[in-house]
Amino acid sequence: MNNIFFVQSPLQLLSAISIAKKNSGKSFLFIRLARKGRDENNKQISNLIRNNLGLWEDIVNIKDYNSSLDNFLYKIRFFWYLKKRFGLYSNRVFIGDYRNFYYCLYAKMLASNSNNYILDDGATVVDLQINHFQFGKGLLSYFSSFKYRFIVGFFKSIFGFEVDDYPPNLYTSFNLGQYLYGKQKIEWEGERIKNKDIENVVYFFGSKYSEAGIISLHEERGLLERCYVYLSSSFNFDIFYVPHRDDSKEKIDLLESIGYKIKYLHMPAEEYFSVNDKVPCVISGFYTTCLYTLSSKYEIPHALGFNISPYISDKEKAHAIDGVYEYYKSNGIKVLNV
Repeated sequence: MNNIFFVQSPLQLLSAISIAKKNSGKSFLFIRLARKGRDENNKQISNLIRNNLGLWEDIVNIKDYNSSLDNFLYKIRFFWYLKKRFGLYSNRVFIGDYRNFYYCLYAKMLASNSNNYILDDGATVVDLQINHFQFGKGLLSYFSSFKYRFIVGFFKSIFGFEVDDYPPNLYTSFNLGQYLYGKQKIEWEGERIKNKDIENVVYFFGSKYSEAGIISLHEERGLLERCYVYLSSSFNFDIFYVPHRDDSKEKIDLLESIGYKIKYLHMPAEEYFSVNDKVPCVISGFYTTCLYTLSSKYEIPHALGFNISPYISDKEKAHAIDGVYEYYKSNGIKVLNV
């Protein structure tokens, strides 16, 4: 059976690599690279591909166009290509970003529900499973507007496949087994490695909060300054800010003025620490995935999440983040008010 992967971030690709190494059958990688402004994201993806070329039967770059019409026409051609090459329902499909509507639709065409998975995509997976999937809400519930219903009907009628609302299975480092729905399956990557030395430093893992418009840069700077004050008063260690691959230079310059030292990893943190002998004494951030993935894998003394939820005006997003914090607290991560 073919293994088909649709990914667009380094973490998703790491998850895909892990599966491709252990699953039987041929593995096909479909990559969507960002067009502008995300050079570090694309560079990390390219490096991971280069280091794992032997895993893939084929690697295909998914295109994006500026014109909505050109994009839609490309999607029609791409559906035709996928059906002709792989057939209906006869594959295992792993999608990296469930928020990508077409990834979800490709999976429904190419795989049965039992062979339809989502890859690790950070804390988004926790939100999706706890707030959607465990209640039997899948593609049709998540994309419920008339626009998406019309597109589903259009592609179903042309290419002859069925679409239901059953949620995908999980391939993840998050232990979400207690939240599964019906026959939904989980392949859990949990594994604790204890043979790492502890380095007396603090790592604060950043993310693109202001860059994505979740909060303003002014608000983010203020929150990060308060985090720095707490960390510097609690630990007599150097405090390193680890930029997200989409962090802006303007924000990084502001953080240096606060006192953070900047530490570029140039790869996903999970990969970085897997090839290093030491892990930090303290890992911290807002609701970054690293808080869970690193603290569940290594014996890290302190994992601290600073609660950003009260500062987010989008109430639906704030509710989703609250669910992530609750999950983190149930897994030994200390959540602090900023």
